[in-house]
Amino acid sequence: MMDMSVVIEEENLSERAVNQVVKVTGSLVMQEHRGRLPGHFEVIAVKKYGYKPRSKRYQIRKAKQYGTTAPLVRTGSLRAAILANAKVVATANRAELRSKGSKTSQLMSQFRNELESFTAEEEKQNAESFRDKFVVLASDPSLRRKRRQRV
Repeated sequence: MMDMSVVIEEENLSERAVNQVVKVTGSLVMQEHRGRLPGHFEVIAVKKYGYKPRSKRYQIRKAKQYGTTAPLVRTGSLRAAILANAKVVATANRAELRSKGSKTSQLMSQFRNELESFTAEEEKQNAESFRDKFVVLASDPSLRRKRRQRV
């Protein structure tokens, strides 16, 4: 999981501006889902993300029985559930990617940690992307709270 925090010192942000921030965090999570999450199911992900090593005996048995040694893939139902049915749930404080699957595709805590892992480079890219989008939104005068003057 990646934690990013933003401190907003502007007091005149409207509710619309907060909703725009929520959209930015949601779009960042969806970008992560489309671009990088499929890479977690490839063989190279073991070294790239530092997954817990599986035993040789397990890998041989898995290759014979299921025809693959890719991490997090046995029958493919977990991969299909996560990549196909994902939905972004974004609030003002956080954004999450949620996915529905069958009862057999429930995540063990180890698998969840492996799916949520990032490389340092990916974290840096995500932070830069979020910062760039947020700066554009924060500087937009149309998102400031409108104040009425009494005459």
